[in-house]
Amino acid sequence: MRAEKIEGYITEYGNELFRFCCYLTGNKGKAEDLYQDTFLTALELQREVDKEAAKGFLVGIAANLWKNQWRKEKRRQKFITQTEIPVDEMSFQNEGKASEKEDPLDIVVNKETEAFVQRIVNALPERYRLIVLMYYSAELTTAEIARELHISKGTVTSRLLRARDKIKKGLEASGYER
Repeated sequence: MRAEKIEGYITEYGNELFRFCCYLTGNKGKAEDLYQDTFLTALELQREVDKEAAKGFLVGIAANLWKNQWRKEKRRQKFITQTEIPVDEMSFQNEGKASEKEDPLDIVVNKETEAFVQRIVNALPERYRLIVLMYYSAELTTAEIARELHISKGTVTSRLLRARDKIKKGLEASGYER
């Protein structure tokens, strides 16, 4: 990709990609690094992408870079313990979502529910978590996810269904009701 196209994609998809990186890493500093690495990798690849596929292409690069980093960290964790900032404490969540007409109790309940669901999603095995984040956070279709992760569409669909089932069981185990 040329630098001009990258600049256009930063303008068009930058916020969504950064939000995806934040959800994926659970740490704002790591998210910033992943965000930058994603665009640097896209620039280095020198691959032309249709405008319709650009978002999926960038999210795919971020996901693959994260998987590689995650694997390295898992190997290193045998020797070094690391602490992470919990995702529900990060400032990127829930910015500007509260409406002036909403009841304060509803706002608190919604925030707590979102934080609880986020903790359940973070506890999922990485193969499920990544697909859930790409589907819901980055809003990619199952076909786009399959293309970017180099797996079949059926695998994406089955992992998404299993992840939803695990999330549902986690909510039911905690007594959550609709």
